[in-house]
Amino acid sequence: MSHPVIGHGHRPHAPAGAAVEGGTVTLSGEPYHRIRYVDAMPPFLMSVVSASDLWMFVSSNGGLTAGRVDADAALFPYTTVDRLTESVDHTGPKTLLWVTRGGRRALWEPFSDRGCGAYRVERTLYKSALGHAVVFEELNVDLGLAFRFGWRGSD
Repeated sequence: MSHPVIGHGHRPHAPAGAAVEGGTVTLSGEPYHRIRYVDAMPPFLMSVVSASDLWMFVSSNGGLTAGRVDADAALFPYTTVDRLTESVDHTGPKTLLWVTRGGRRALWEPFSDRGCGAYRVERTLYKSALGHAVVFEELNVDLGLAFRFGWRGSD
């Protein structure tokens, strides 16, 4: 059975008039610093700390570089901050979801700014108080869904 496709894409910025909100929340029993409407801010660089030889630098828009010991052992390209910010479509996770709502099919690509802006989305960033984890969340207001992914070190 064929379903009409209702849209693909995202609005690249927080809703008009949305003010960046900060605060502290608990996720999975751990304290996290939260930045709601993080996409209303210019991208910024974060480090994710590790008890092992793992290093990770993450842009607030999702660009990532990580590795073990030094830059020669990078899993994702070790590069400058501006290139890291631009690499969001080349590094890290990529998710495409077919969602059916009310008999209509929708394609949703969380955390992608490509497309026609068919959905109202809200993006939130969480960083653990200890600095060992970062979690990205996108709420698709139109589809009534939320998607989260995160990064943390591991031996």
